Amino acid sequence: MKASSSSNAHMKVTLNHIHDTCNALALSSLAPAGGSKSIMLSSIDVTLFPCILLGLFTALAGPTGLGRVDFSLLTKLILRVPPMTMSVPHVAVAGNVQQHLGLPLPIPSVRHLELDGVSVMWNSVSNLKYLSLRGLMGEQCPSLDELTGMLARSRGSLEWCRLESIHPTDEAGPLGRAMDESGDEPIHLSSLKTFTISTQPLTVASILRKLSFSPTTQLHLYTSLHPSLHPALGGDLQGILPPNYRLGQEVSALRLARYSASFFRQARPSSSPRNDPDSTVLSISSASPIPLPLTILNSLSSSDGAYYPFYSSGSIYSTVFLTSLDIGVGVLLDIPEQNLRLFLAGARNLEQISVGYQFDLWVLLRALLPSGQVEEASLSHVVPCPNLRLLSFNKPTDRDRWWKFGEMWTDPVAELVGLRARCGVKLERLEFWRCHGIDEVELRARLSEKTMMDDLDSVVGEVVAGEGY
Repeated sequence: MKASSSSNAHMKVTLNHIHDTCNALALSSLAPAGGSKSIMLSSIDVTLFPCILLGLFTALAGPTGLGRVDFSLLTKLILRVPPMTMSVPHVAVAGNVQQHLGLPLPIPSVRHLELDGVSVMWNSVSNLKYLSLRGLMGEQCPSLDELTGMLARSRGSLEWCRLESIHPTDEAGPLGRAMDESGDEPIHLSSLKTFTISTQPLTVASILRKLSFSPTTQLHLYTSLHPSLHPALGGDLQGILPPNYRLGQEVSALRLARYSASFFRQARPSSSPRNDPDSTVLSISSASPIPLPLTILNSLSSSDGAYYPFYSSGSIYSTVFLTSLDIGVGVLLDIPEQNLRLFLAGARNLEQISVGYQFDLWVLLRALLPSGQVEEASLSHVVPCPNLRLLSFNKPTDRDRWWKFGEMWTDPVAELVGLRARCGVKLERLEFWRCHGIDEVELRARLSEKTMMDDLDSVVGEVVAGEGY
């Protein structure tokens, strides 16, 4: 905590004990002869047990021998209580029982606000640049109106926001009502760089339905999204995201995992094991025991405007912009073949697919097969992902292998590559990383045998296998 007296001499107070703090503040308020006694606080950053923190509030806000406390220069406020005490509903200090822990002072000049289990006078907060609220419920938590009021008063300045485990008592019950009552113009947070929210799905929807973001904002959701658990959310993401939320052509990469998904501005280089987190535009992590990938596909549209399947709420992204797809471990277990086929058929500009370990690859291999009369080489338009240049299979761990890959999947992969080549769609690179039983020389021989082509270069440009044995 930084404080200064009326003589403008600044000091830093380390909060080890409430009595030491009060004594240090009292010393800081001793002004030179003829000066007025005041303590001017510029920042407070404390983690204290509730009773001690409330004692500090009393020392700062109540009639005290510390002198007049001036909060007009307070621009940074960080208040935390240890996690083990956050579930205690009441705090007792000097025989008085407080219903919740809060700072009973207006903080109009605060620009950096972090609260963990502590409340403030919400209506006095404005023009924030940084907001973090965590572990607030009941009377501690700002109402939905108070929260959106803070955001509205900070719409042009807020750059970073995190809302974690907050439970407004007045959140719109049925999600349908929250969507119907969104007649007011959404609050556009024009300067926001990152917005992270982690709480119950209906709370997430109630908050996000009142907001809008610029295309450069990173949005991170941590909640449960599956419609079987929350029917009001529907079968896609549109019901929980801000009104008219869309990902544009600046987004080119999608990573699917069983319980998470991320959209990126830039595709992951083939030499890199992961995408650049700074290029993330939207990430979703679902706490639902039911996997997420199908919900993601249901939120997308194809290049010709079709949905997967047809949801009236519309899509958040057109797959015509997609150039890179990462399919994480086990994802293919959760996507019906018809849905995957529709998705890949619409991804006409997809250039690279990276596939993590799967129990069964057939759903993907069949979805990439050409349709129609393969013998007619002119029918390259019936080939899903006609711009696909890189197909990579990998076991994403250094200590294990994709066992029996060569035995189980070499022939089906070779047949797929050959059929696509006969339709005029040649792979530039075929990769196998940590795939057991794969040898480059043997693989090229099998490809020639399966495709019945002497010139393998007309089928695939480069075959790479590493760490297979």
